[in-house]
Amino acid sequence: MKLQDKLEKALSVSLAMRGLKQKDLAYRLSCTPAYISKAMANGRLSVCKLNEIAEALDFTLWEFIKLGEES
Repeated sequence: MKLQDKLEKALSVSLAMRGLKQKDLAYRLSCTPAYISKAMANGRLSVCKLNEIAEALDFTLWEFIKLGEES
């Protein structure tokens, strides 16, 4: 599985665990849902931005990444 796929999975799983949608995350990050969708789909996120996403969902960065690796 590619890193991009793992990040998309991590986002989906973490949002589901928190009962949120991408628009809720976008609100927490002061950006648009389209930005999050596009950034996750093309895998072009800095470690800093990944950390912001993880923290907005109450995960550490490592917990967030691990969610994308679990089956």
